[in-house]
Amino acid sequence: MARTIQGILKEDYKKWKDREYIFTRVDGIYRAKTFGQTIYDALALAEVLLSYGLKNENIAVYGENSYEWMVSDLAIMGYVGTNVAIDKEWKEYSVSDAIKRTNVKCVIYSKSKKDIIDNLRSKFDIVYICMQDDFYELLDKGYGLLKNKKDIFCFEEREYDKMCKIVFSSGTTGVPKASMLSQRNILCGWDNLYKRAPMNDTDICYLFLPLHHTYAGLCNFLFSTISGMQIYLCSDTKKIAEELQIVRPTVFCAVPLIYERFYGLSVQTGQDLKTLFGGNIRYMFSGGAFFNVDIRREYKNSGLNMMEAYALSETSSIFSIQYSNSPNVKSVGTIFENIDVKVINPDENGCGELAVKGDNVFLGYYGNEKATKEAFDEDGYFLTGDLGYIDENNELYLMGRKKRMILTENGENVDPEEIERLIQQSAEISKVKVYEEGGLIKAAIYVCQDIDIEAVIENVNQMLPKYKQVREFNLIRDSIDARLK
Repeated sequence: MARTIQGILKEDYKKWKDREYIFTRVDGIYRAKTFGQTIYDALALAEVLLSYGLKNENIAVYGENSYEWMVSDLAIMGYVGTNVAIDKEWKEYSVSDAIKRTNVKCVIYSKSKKDIIDNLRSKFDIVYICMQDDFYELLDKGYGLLKNKKDIFCFEEREYDKMCKIVFSSGTTGVPKASMLSQRNILCGWDNLYKRAPMNDTDICYLFLPLHHTYAGLCNFLFSTISGMQIYLCSDTKKIAEELQIVRPTVFCAVPLIYERFYGLSVQTGQDLKTLFGGNIRYMFSGGAFFNVDIRREYKNSGLNMMEAYALSETSSIFSIQYSNSPNVKSVGTIFENIDVKVINPDENGCGELAVKGDNVFLGYYGNEKATKEAFDEDGYFLTGDLGYIDENNELYLMGRKKRMILTENGENVDPEEIERLIQQSAEISKVKVYEEGGLIKAAIYVCQDIDIEAVIENVNQMLPKYKQVREFNLIRDSIDARLK
């Protein structure tokens, strides 16, 4: 029988009702909500949202990570409608666009977003719920509704293949697309993740990645309802190093930038990497961007179980993950056994566009049939836009993005991201954009302080074949605001 959110939470309530689950730091002290309280709060909120006539409607959740965000997520996806997960960094224009494009009928927002929401009230006649000002009053109302039920878990079953979550693409080019995910999509990956990293109710996860992304929202949070592991929420990204020493997690997920910073801290202070992460790590996951091979090797050599992962929002953050303690520092994981991946138009090295088919693949882009159709090939495979190859062990290797690949006049392929990474190794450089114009490789380089950029380009060009070398560049003084984004 397929797992459902309703079924998982009902089972959790029986098994772990009194077990501490979600920890938030208040006045320097971590305080916990139990599994039982979390689930009861999700049921209470669901009752209120349903009483507002929001059954099968799209409900946006907008704010930083919090217990209230997590309860809202469970309530909406499990019992009510669709959680439209809005990026906490988005400003008024983007939030307004998301509400309009995805036909949102209610916004549950953090108080930190009050000014933005207040400006939207005149534009959208919908329900607004503040996580801090309204939330617990609504929960009290929900508790009253639950008391009138013989069985608190008696809710109408959600359709397994119906949309229950919308997540947005990064939006680096054009308008972010709204990817529709079902319960089948988001729950299908657990078994193969468990094969690689058998997490259980003895594990502790420290969570700082944003819940509106599938990486954190599904693999960190939602899957914890299956494994039973405890979650400690980061109170401030400036305190990650401090809180790792308090929490001493067994599970940690991050993007390469964080791991690179901790590696730098290790070199600076002489502390070993294991100690910096609390000393108890069993599984350490990395994904979301290119990870320097040498630094990956240092993590593995230090005894940390660094496991590279690869996925997209459209594949429910489930695609490939390394097996535990894999020595490979180049692959982005072993493809999940219940997913079919092919390489389209491979070159002589077996590299081509990666395409995937399986229960993890999204339902399509909300309100955009054209983009949905273009995202799949004639055989029903989702076209990732990523270039890579698969070895004989079913391990996956990424080589760049198809859409940004530059084809030179002499037929050579150039990956601009490779050149951008090389240029951006200097601390004075905040941003780089490599592109082709007039048959030449050019770069727009944003700097936050003075730098001998000609020397940087000369050094980079020395590492590259002629057809990849930067022939012209435009130096741009970066603003403080841009650097803080």
